[in-house]
Amino acid sequence: MRRQGEARGGVSPDKALLATGDGTGTLTVRPLTQIDQGTRLPAGRLRVSCLAFTRDPVRRHKDGRDVSGWLLAAGAAGGGITIWDVERKVPRAQCLGSNYEVHCLAFSPDGSPLASAGRYAPRVWDVATGRLLLTSHYRTTNPGLAFSPDGQFLAVSGLPSFGSRDGVEV
Repeated sequence: MRRQGEARGGVSPDKALLATGDGTGTLTVRPLTQIDQGTRLPAGRLRVSCLAFTRDPVRRHKDGRDVSGWLLAAGAAGGGITIWDVERKVPRAQCLGSNYEVHCLAFSPDGSPLASAGRYAPRVWDVATGRLLLTSHYRTTNPGLAFSPDGQFLAVSGLPSFGSRDGVEV
């Protein structure tokens, strides 16, 4: 586990953007090809605990063309998740209802839904609305999760806690 003030980071799948979050709740998104201050997003006051990028699956330009902007999900120490439209610098959705800190996030390969895990039970969220779609029965501390390449399965790792065993659930 990281110390209280230590920064978290993530790189977009195309390796064009770097997102970092710090202990004050500040998110910064910057191009990896440039050294600059980047785009700051007002994430809140709680420590950013994890980040995940995906291409925006629903964004359209005014003339109907697809726009392949980025979404950035940021998990916080208090259990909240905000899904950001990076280009517009506005929240797309808030995912509320996680218990305690969110330790990890993963978008499905198509960019919708978002899985989160931390203490107690993994959850799956609708990216467009922030609505809770599923709560897993796997109740333990979850340090990692990942979707299968086809998006049909979600693997969640677990540490022994709350009387549960360690391992991986699919």
